[in-house]
Amino acid sequence: MVFGAGIFLTGQMYHYTMNNVFAFIVWGLAAFLLYTSRPNIMIYLTGLAIVTTGTIYGLSNMHAFDWWLFALFIVAYGSVVWTQKRLMISYIFSIAYLIQLLGFTLDQLNEFYWFGLFILLLYVVGLIIKTHPISQPFQRVSLLAMFIFVLIQTMLMELSFNPEHHTVYYIVLLLLIILVLLLVITVMIS
Repeated sequence: MVFGAGIFLTGQMYHYTMNNVFAFIVWGLAAFLLYTSRPNIMIYLTGLAIVTTGTIYGLSNMHAFDWWLFALFIVAYGSVVWTQKRLMISYIFSIAYLIQLLGFTLDQLNEFYWFGLFILLLYVVGLIIKTHPISQPFQRVSLLAMFIFVLIQTMLMELSFNPEHHTVYYIVLLLLIILVLLLVITVMIS
């Protein structure tokens, strides 16, 4: 964390404008190298948060998806998922994958429907990989994401449906949100 703060404070001191996410690439690479020298789950999670935050920052402030940062995420942090074969790492990696590609879909592709293809890709990777601690989180997270994706498409993106005059709409939406939360809790417990 101090390393990243040093990057940004040095940039601020010399009036460096952030027109790209190169600082996040350097910071994420340094966190990954630190993890390889001292394997600790908190270092890995910090690096994963840095890369995901860098992607969100690039999308929100510059409207640009940085493929180098995403390649660092997939190759470096994905290799840890492959070598460690731990459930928690796989769950967090797949959630970070979906967060990054949701941002990419909404900002770059301008169509929410393309996100379904990225969810399907995560599910297919979970099917191809036969290792249980990797395949189970990939499939469960993608199924839950697809459920939420379809729920949003059905309830919120229907243009002909006017929810302002229907109290039943809000009751059904509340029940479905409760169902999703219960599903998430049961997936995380099992």
